[in-house]
Amino acid sequence: PIRIRSGQRRIPIGHWPGMLCRSYIADNGELRAAEITEVESIFGFSIEYTKTYHGASKGDVESQHRTDHVAVDNKLPGATQGRQKARGEKDPADDAILNYYEYMNILLRHYIKYNNELVPDRAPLEMIQAGITPSRINILKWYRDTHQSAEIKVDLEHLRAHTLDRWPAVIKENGIY
Repeated sequence: PIRIRSGQRRIPIGHWPGMLCRSYIADNGELRAAEITEVESIFGFSIEYTKTYHGASKGDVESQHRTDHVAVDNKLPGATQGRQKARGEKDPADDAILNYYEYMNILLRHYIKYNNELVPDRAPLEMIQAGITPSRINILKWYRDTHQSAEIKVDLEHLRAHTLDRWPAVIKENGIY
């Protein structure tokens, strides 16, 4: 089984290719910050901010977001799929206690499963003829390996160094605090 833990390399190598897209579409929210602008210039990608309260401006993103929620959230303990609880019935919310790390573990497992689904109708003919399994992740790798993609290749450790939280610290003789 795949174990996903913060700070450990438990995700199989190759599941998360070291790459960035050249352009991202985002809400006018948390991503509009000085830190993001700095990372944009360091790595060479751009963010296109959509109009506030205009979900249609980023239809593909909203559609995938809804698909992910249906696939993951509706299967979690306490999910009601919109059904109201009957009188006298136990409140489903009592079973819906997950912390951030438990939820992220389930969500990342969903992404790994999604990326490993077979989608032969989306695979290039040359890839199928080469005998490569037509999963989403393999299609991405094939395009990358045959230089048919426009992503920005990046060292994951370099990216991680710029995206982890920053904490104030003091260096002392016996360690960092």
